[in-house]
Order: sequence, then structure tokens, then C-alpha cells
Amino acid sequence: MSDLLHTRNIFLDTEVFVHANFSYNSQVMLEFKKLAQSGKIVFYTTHVTRKEIEGKIKDAVKEAKRGINQIQKEGRILRNCIEPSFRNIFDFRNQETEAHLAQQLGDFFSSCLVKIISVDKVSINSVFDRYFNHKPPFSEGRKKLEFPDAFVLAALEKWCKDNEEIMYVVSNDKDHMSFCNESELLISASKVEEVLQLAVSEDGQLRVVADELFAKHLADIHEAVEENFSNHSFYVEDADGDVDDITIIRTELLERYLVSTDEDNLRFEASFAIEYTAGVTFNDPDFTVYDKESGDTYVFETSEKSVRSRVTIPVEVVFTLDRQNVFHSQIDEITVSLDNAIFISVFE
Repeated sequence: MSDLLHTRNIFLDTEVFVHANFSYNSQVMLEFKKLAQSGKIVFYTTHVTRKEIEGKIKDAVKEAKRGINQIQKEGRILRNCIEPSFRNIFDFRNQETEAHLAQQLGDFFSSCLVKIISVDKVSINSVFDRYFNHKPPFSEGRKKLEFPDAFVLAALEKWCKDNEEIMYVVSNDKDHMSFCNESELLISASKVEEVLQLAVSEDGQLRVVADELFAKHLADIHEAVEENFSNHSFYVEDADGDVDDITIIRTELLERYLVSTDEDNLRFEASFAIEYTAGVTFNDPDFTVYDKESGDTYVFETSEKSVRSRVTIPVEVVFTLDRQNVFHSQIDEITVSLDNAIFISVFE
């Protein structure tokens, strides 16, 4: 992708919202809203896209309900706890949760001053031509489920043509990317962060300085990420056992984006990969016997194994700017977004 912001027009695919877990409080989404409210970017969507997002919300709530049903079944003793956090598990209601999450989506759209592009005037024949000729978004097996996306992408392209505009389409979906690569009017971006970086760093010199500043402190960021990772709890997920030790093999910066700037701060969203080995001791299933009558399990032998694995970790890095000498700027905050527990499989 070019280092220049070619247009203020931005469309966010359903995949963006699913990837964000339908949360709008991350720094990326907050910065997107801020730029939309200031007019630095213009957010577009379609009614089809909104319905698709709401459908994904319903699917996610149903999946969550299945997990909660399992907790309710196996954790019945928790009904005796008076803490609200426990009671909420047993008071879960699908429709109320769906409505609440749909309202959050609507609030986000409204706060971003979203503009609606109609799909009503899209040529049905042109969409079916793409379907029968295996053109994106029907490239792989002419998937009929892609028809909503086909109408949406055609509507975006038609709007751009009618208004002599171009537009960023933010999606990590391969079919969307292929469609945009064939279009002269739609520009593919795989992440919201890509567009934010272009929008907040139109000053090329600031972008260069920010990159050099991040590189200068990369070793300190690596250390903080590794320390946070090492302090997590590790569990064996597919056997009765314990994780005895963790050894980090290497830590790698995968990507980083400058997503926010102001008078006092530079804010990056980054992604690191940690490759590691875990020393695991577990009950050997070949030497474990379960007595149905007594309900007891007898373990006659344990096994040890070194498991090699890799985890990707989102990291937010904030620098406090020294305006007199930018290269004297220091790290103000490093936030590592990693689940409290890391599960390791010994039988994969």
C-alpha cells in the first residue's frame, strides 16, 4: 500500500467488526471515530453490511450461549453464590444481549457520522456475470454465500464512478481484496490500522521520525512483551498435567502502525510473535485407569514432554513526545493484550 492517503472515503467490511469482537472501545476504533468526527475520513456502509454484521452478532451470541449452558450444567454450585458476576451467568438472555450489542453497533455508526450507500441500483446482470465467470468475490467455487458481498462491492464501485471518487475497502477477506485489485476505484486495505496510519501521518517527516523512534526503543518493547508473557499462567488443555517451565526461543515484531498523534503523544498498535517451548508433565493415558464403580482414577505413570509453540500478541505502545528533541522522547506506556491464561496442547 502507498504511504499516501489517496482518499478520505472508507468502507469497513463485516470482517472488521468480527475481528474486533464487536467492541468499539479499542484505541483503533476510538481513533477511527475521532477521525470520522473531525472529517479527516468519511465512513461509508450499506444496509446490507449492517444486516450482515447484526447477523454475525446473533451467531456469536448463540455460540456464547452454548458455552454458558455448559458452565450452567457443570457449575451448578455457583447458583449458591450471591455475587452479581455469578448470577449473571444464570440470567443470560439471548435476545436482550443481541439487542444490546446491536445498539452498540448503531451508536458506533451514528458517532462516526456514517453515510449509507444504496445497493438498489446495482445491476443484477453484472453480479450474475461475475458469478458465472468465476470473478471476485466468486473466485473460489462460485460460493453463493458471496452474493451479499458482491452487491455491496458493486454498489461501492458504482457510487465511486457516479461521484468521481475512489474509496478504501478495509477487509482481510481474500475475495474482497481480489475485487479491489481488479477495480480502478476501490483500494484494498487489510486492517483499519493501515488507513489510520495514512490518515494521521500525512506529514511524511513525522512518519519517518516515528518509525525511527520505535526502532530505537524496540529492544525495550521486546523485553516488556517477554516479561508480560512469562508472567502469564500456563495450562495443559488436553491432558491432566502441569506446565513446569517456559523457555522463550525468540520474539519477533510482525507489524506496527502509527495510529494516533497529538501534541504530547505518539501511539502505535503493534503485533509480536513469541516462539517458545513448554516443559510439560502429564498423566500418561496408556497407564491411567478409571474405576466406574468407585469413580476413582488411578495413574500408574506420568510422561514428560517439551512442547514447541507460538503465540501472536497485540501490543499498544505510547511515546511521550519531547518537542525540543523528538529522539529524546520516551516510552510512556506499553499495553500487552493477551489472555490471562495460555493453554498448551501435548497431543497436537
